[in-house]
Amino acid sequence: MASRELALSEPLCFICNKIGKIDVEILKSRVIDFFRPEYIAAAKVKLMDDVGKLKLTDNLPHIPRREY
Repeated sequence: MASRELALSEPLCFICNKIGKIDVEILKSRVIDFFRPEYIAAAKVKLMDDVGKLKLTDNLPHIPRREY
C-alpha cells in the first residue's frame, strides 16, 4: 500500500498514454494546443517534486522551474 497520496495530472497522463505511439513533435503540438500553459507548468513542478522525494542515488540534471 502506498504511504502517500497519489496526485494525478491530466497533462502527464495524456503524455504517458501517447508517448511512443505518435511522433514527439506531434505530441508536443497536441499538448500545447489542448492544455493551458499553467496546467503544463504545474504538472512539471509536481513531477519534479515527486522525483525529488524519491531520494535517488544518481544526480539529476538541473531542470529550471518555471511556475505561472
